[in-house]
Amino acid sequence: MAVLLEETVCSENDIPALQNNRIIGRPFFKNSKVIFKGSGNVLYCEEGVKLQGCTLCFGNSNSLIYLCKSVRGFKLLINVFQGCTVYIGENFSATETAHLLVPEQETIFLGDDCMLAQKVVIRASDSHLIFSTETHTRVNPGKSVFIGDHVWLGYDTLYLKGTQIGSGSIVGAGAIVAGKKIPSNTSWAGNPAKQIATGVFFDRTLVYPFKKTDIKSHMKHPGDEFVYCCDEHTLSFDSIDNSLRKRKSVDERLNYLHTIRANHNHNRFSVSPPEKNSSLLLSLLRKLKQKLLRLLRRGGKKASAK
Repeated sequence: MAVLLEETVCSENDIPALQNNRIIGRPFFKNSKVIFKGSGNVLYCEEGVKLQGCTLCFGNSNSLIYLCKSVRGFKLLINVFQGCTVYIGENFSATETAHLLVPEQETIFLGDDCMLAQKVVIRASDSHLIFSTETHTRVNPGKSVFIGDHVWLGYDTLYLKGTQIGSGSIVGAGAIVAGKKIPSNTSWAGNPAKQIATGVFFDRTLVYPFKKTDIKSHMKHPGDEFVYCCDEHTLSFDSIDNSLRKRKSVDERLNYLHTIRANHNHNRFSVSPPEKNSSLLLSLLRKLKQKLLRLLRRGGKKASAK
């Protein structure tokens, strides 16, 4: 079996020399590099993509990173492995380098106009295996992470496998979001993250230079462009995930993401709040499961003592 040589791209001039991987588009490089350690990988960049202090590392083969255009430069450290996908929508911003980790053929997906503060980490896997002591089956498989349009990820926040965040939501500083489904236009904070407000949205306007007149003039927002609700145009994150899994080749996934990119429906990534009855039932089932596990453990200990 032939050993593939690592391919590294540090400027536009290096792109034509690629033999086993592809960069589609002409991204601007500044203190950035793309590392390919396998074959059949694709970095797709729309016109206007600026890589500023980025390291994009393809650790294996057949993976795809799709970067949409932005008026701001990309600040990213991305590690993707075998058969994985990363999609970052239009007008993404990060105050400093955001870390994304994508193994186990999973996906990390961010919609348009996502705003990331410092020290944001998004992981689609725990990196190591955890097994049940009773069944010896794995209990922590990887899961994709999906984040909708116009979402604010606050300072020093961590997003773990299975997390889904609907458009228009906010996650406060220091939060850890572990596999939660966050409805649109809600605010979450804490460790573990909990909902602290509903019916809210944010504006990118920076308040640092505000004078008294500015504070007064910004006490009311004039429009509802950041309010989201589910309708007939809403796409399920689970359906997007399943569609990507069915498409085994990079080109198939790339073409599918082109259709997502072309979808400009306002509510495409909205997430509805859970129904009160269903959330109460889930809570009761979780408590019942925990009680049964405690009883089983006690029964096992008594049997061992005999």
